Amino acid sequence: MKKPTTFKIGEREYTLVFTIRALANMERSIGRSILSIIAGTQVEWMRSMTVDFTAYGLKYGLQGMPDKFDPYKVIEDAFEQGVELNELTGYILLAIEQTGLFRIRTPEPMTAKTGKNETEKK
Repeated sequence: MKKPTTFKIGEREYTLVFTIRALANMERSIGRSILSIIAGTQVEWMRSMTVDFTAYGLKYGLQGMPDKFDPYKVIEDAFEQGVELNELTGYILLAIEQTGLFRIRTPEPMTAKTGKNETEKK
């Protein structure tokens, strides 16, 4: 069920793996269920994908980190290396999907004129 997601920031390699307990801890920390976030619309995704979402994803998903690990430091290091927040968040979402508990599909972009997504217009 658990498959690792590995990524690099600079020369350092990180591995994300989510257990059920890690996901539950993440949900408690962000105050929302993972399902409520991934099942949302594009606007809801934009509202939910915060720095805290990414930080708690790193805190509970990264393997081999010390007890007093500061996930915000990883985010700062990433920014210094030119890695954007959306890329880090993408690794977390991939790792969550790798648990097999959720099928994550990013919301389709809305058109500016009608407010309906492209598939609704067809």
